[in-house]
Amino acid sequence: MNRRTLLCTPIVTGLAGAFPAAATRNQYIELSFYFLSGGPGQSSRLTEFLENQHLPMTKRLGIGPVGYFGLREAPESARAAAQKRGEVLPEPGSRFVTLTIYDSWSTVEAKRAAQRADKIWTEVVDAMIGQPPAYDRMETWLLRAFDGIPKVEVPPSDSGRKPRIFELRNAETPNLGAQARKIEMWNEGEIRIFRTCRLNPLFFGETLSGSRMPNFWYMIWFDGPEAREAAWDAFRKDPDWARMQKDPRYKGATTPRIADTFLQPLVFSPIR
Repeated sequence: MNRRTLLCTPIVTGLAGAFPAAATRNQYIELSFYFLSGGPGQSSRLTEFLENQHLPMTKRLGIGPVGYFGLREAPESARAAAQKRGEVLPEPGSRFVTLTIYDSWSTVEAKRAAQRADKIWTEVVDAMIGQPPAYDRMETWLLRAFDGIPKVEVPPSDSGRKPRIFELRNAETPNLGAQARKIEMWNEGEIRIFRTCRLNPLFFGETLSGSRMPNFWYMIWFDGPEAREAAWDAFRKDPDWARMQKDPRYKGATTPRIADTFLQPLVFSPIR
């Protein structure tokens, strides 16, 4: 492996033959998590890198849209639910998240090749050697958008509005059969119920490469904490949701573990 193969943000390899370029209309979603230990200046170094190096590179090469997020404090109801499950939600400042959208698998490959060939990006990566680390480790997941929402729905943005609350959820399923049945449940009605209840979807995506598989991710957004509480309350009481839960077609469509992360867009994020 030569130096140039290491210049891209980590991405799954070996899948090209499995996804012909013209075989699907569904978008691909890359989620990257940057983990920080909180060392002196670490957060500001990572923010500077994302804003002044990574974002310009994506614009230069036509990658994206891209979203840049930091953690925000979780609502009290979410903290209480996590505590009941014996879990602790991540603290603000402990990680950053980037979201990158690709129109097809061939676009993933083409943009990665362009990134490796970009002289400015090569120099940026080379300059990292010997510098204090901007993050401890990073983790990247590759997702394929659900058929029920095949394209990421980026909300409209204007400079005058308050930042939205973004809720990122990872749902683990017991096995591949349960995963397929649960995704069918989403596609056949659950996404529609989310929309009705104002659980505004940004994306739903099945994990193609990541950890703790099989699982899927989704991101929803709200205008504020009160809107979130009202939307989830409406969902829990929705009669169509109650009927779907009892439908024998979806027997076994369970998600024993759901991990919640609450995000706020960084000031320079195009998705906000």
